[in-house]
This record gives sequence, C-alpha cells and structure tokens, in this order.
Amino acid sequence: METTCVHYSREYVGSPCIVAIDRDRCVVADGTGYLTAVDLKPQVVGPRLFVGVSGGMATNLRSLRSTPARPWMVAVATRGAYAAIGDLEQKLVAKIHPVEGGTVQAVAISPDGCTLAIGTGAYTAAGPPPAAAGGAGKPLIRTALFPPPRGKPR
Repeated sequence: METTCVHYSREYVGSPCIVAIDRDRCVVADGTGYLTAVDLKPQVVGPRLFVGVSGGMATNLRSLRSTPARPWMVAVATRGAYAAIGDLEQKLVAKIHPVEGGTVQAVAISPDGCTLAIGTGAYTAAGPPPAAAGGAGKPLIRTALFPPPRGKPR
C-alpha cells in the first residue's frame, strides 16, 4: 500500500469527507463549505468550489459521492435546504432543493451520472424523527442532474 499526504488547507476544516476520482486524484468536502480537488502525484490542490450556505456560516458537508461516468462531477449533502452538485472540471455548482422540503442528509449518484437520489429529514439524538415538511413526505427524491455525458442518451 502506498501513502501520500497532501496538506490542502491551512485553516480548520471541521470533519472532512473524501471521495476518490481515480488512483491519483480525489475531492475533499469539509466544514468550510468548499469542495477541493487534490491531485496526489504532483501534490496540486485545486480547483475549489464553494457549495455551502452563503454568508460565511459553517457548513457540515456530508455524503460526498462521485460517479465513474463523470469523474469530476460530485454531489454532496449540505445538511441544509439543498444538495449541491459540483463540476470541478467546468467549475460549476448547482443547488438541488428537495421538492417536499426537509434537510438534505445524504446523496447518491446513479452509475450513469444522470440521476441524483436525495435523503431528507431532520434527525435528533433523542426521540423519533419529526415528520417531513408538508406531511408524511417521501424520504427519497429522484431528480435529473446536468445533461448526460456526450453520446449517452437519458
């Protein structure tokens, strides 16, 4: 096993989560609200995309996911009102708001990179979870992502 250390931030970053893009590249999401690309071989950090809540509030990004169909596109749960999709190659961010409300706790991307699953809810350490906004909503929401990769129909 090979180990490589790259310092990607000089600031306190909270609890980072990481997803591998390939053998030598990864993306980190952390409490600063940024998605940060890291190329391990040359130890290059960047680009960085802000996906957190504007206004400088701390963002507890969680459930960072990627898909082989679109390696530089990642999705992350903000544990707030939306999921964020970051395209680190194009340097684009899209915020996906759940139709039935609730805080976004988890995300997953389909293998073809065309569908995003969002897990919502408000969960406390004590007692049962409260009902979703708008009544007993569906706990999982599917929504379309960016247009499919070139040459791949939806």
